[in-house]
Amino acid sequence: MNTLEVKGLEKKYKDFALQNITLELPKGFICGYVGQNGAGKTTLIKKLLKEVLNVPKTSFTFASSSPL
Repeated sequence: MNTLEVKGLEKKYKDFALQNITLELPKGFICGYVGQNGAGKTTLIKKLLKEVLNVPKTSFTFASSSPL
């Protein structure tokens, strides 16, 4: 059983795109990911919060940061 499953997630900007993102997070596991600056890590988190988890923009903040 997975806590989170994402298949085919996409986000497009003028000069950058995340395409066909697939992620499975099994129940009880912790996931981390790394990448170069500009690789889309923050974009993926924001997209997951907004579209997959349906978290409103003003209701979520990371520790000591402004709302997404």
